[in-house]
Amino acid sequence: MPRRGSRRRNRTRKNKGLSPASLAGYGAAIALGVGGLGFTAINAIGKPVPEKNGCFVTPRQDHTLILVDASEPRWNAHQQRSIRNALDQVYEGLGFNERLSVFTSEEDQIGSAAKITPRFSVCGTARAPEELESIGAESASEGYLRRTKERLYDKFLGPELDALLTLSPESDRRQRYQSPVLELLQAISRRPEAQHARKLIVISDLLQNSDTAQFCTVRMAMPYFEVFRQRRSYARLTPEGFDGIDVELYLLQRQGFGGPALPYCRDEEELVRFYSDYFTHHGARSVTLTRLRDGNVG
Repeated sequence: MPRRGSRRRNRTRKNKGLSPASLAGYGAAIALGVGGLGFTAINAIGKPVPEKNGCFVTPRQDHTLILVDASEPRWNAHQQRSIRNALDQVYEGLGFNERLSVFTSEEDQIGSAAKITPRFSVCGTARAPEELESIGAESASEGYLRRTKERLYDKFLGPELDALLTLSPESDRRQRYQSPVLELLQAISRRPEAQHARKLIVISDLLQNSDTAQFCTVRMAMPYFEVFRQRRSYARLTPEGFDGIDVELYLLQRQGFGGPALPYCRDEEELVRFYSDYFTHHGARSVTLTRLRDGNVG
């Protein structure tokens, strides 16, 4: 009758017979089996590989920041398509390892606007093998790099955008109570990402609504920016600055200016002028505007 433990000793003797190269091969095979978006291969051991969002850890990164104001009323189906197209184009235009960070005003994100963190982030993928080699990562063919970019969108970015832009958000993501645009801009300006940001995109109707100010619904809540910034309350809203950053405003069109819904704004031009002056005063290199029309031709 075999002695207890003989099977274990037999397995041990077999393992001892494997060469280091064979063990490395088995390890690489396992890594390939469970790998997702990473450039995992035998000769990539010890070299940088990206995280699940496509980002490599490097000493310095360029950043593109996006603030999506999800306060109700949200966007309609027409505007939803416009936002999705705009964000898809931003992703396509990212440089290698440039980090795109998306911040939102969703309820579960701003228990305290001062402590806002990105809802999600994603990085631009390499377009050429030389870009990978420049950071010491394993090289890959251009065809493989194109497929990697597509997989990153399909498996990571696409689902995140679906959840963010849906017309029927989960209850804990709905923002029914406030739209603290200026507070959120201040919080973003204090984030470490802002130190190396080249672009800030704001998707919003720009209707500030917090205990500090309620634009267009309260008389004199939104005077010219030069007047607004002299108010004592503005000390609570002053950002760190947007020095050298290109700002793109995607304005969600609203109806009702000058009427019962928004009685204290003549038109959206007043909002655009206020925020353009705000960003320029705080160092933005440029401010551009794109209107996201609601599709109502009535």
